[in-house]
Amino acid sequence: CGRGFEEGGRKGGEMKLTSAVVSLYRMPTHMKQPLSNAVQRMDAIELVIVKLLTDKGIYGWGFTYTLGKGGAAIKCIIEKELIPLVMGENPLNTERIWQKLWWACRVIGRVGITTMGIAAIDTALWDLKGKYFGVSLYRLLGGYRDKVPAYALDSGWMNLSIEEMNALSKKFVE
Repeated sequence: CGRGFEEGGRKGGEMKLTSAVVSLYRMPTHMKQPLSNAVQRMDAIELVIVKLLTDKGIYGWGFTYTLGKGGAAIKCIIEKELIPLVMGENPLNTERIWQKLWWACRVIGRVGITTMGIAAIDTALWDLKGKYFGVSLYRLLGGYRDKVPAYALDSGWMNLSIEEMNALSKKFVE
């Protein structure tokens, strides 16, 4: 992958993707009432999880999520259109696989559910790659920072009063 990692670094030769499991979970939000942003109200988050398995027994996890709608469509596009394209591929070839998925989606559309599906698969591939080489994703991508800034975005929902937003923001700062 160009950062000092080589495929031959582990025993057993080339690895291949052999199967995938795609799951959809609908989780209620943590607030008492539905959340609202500038676009919609939602009472749940949908989580689409992809598990990619190899012939070497190594697997990787990836996910994408929606704000209450569309999870079933993402799951469907992953299962019916994207997963068949990656089976048999060497999961260490992350860029090759990403390009293959990207170009295959040109006739479907490269926004929305297709890119969310690609993202879930791509994340699973990088997780798998990190496990294969025995390094964290941070190291695999050439990370160099000891610290990163953090932020909380969960106090700005439009259905909350100013007082509720302030209280949540103070809680996050603490």
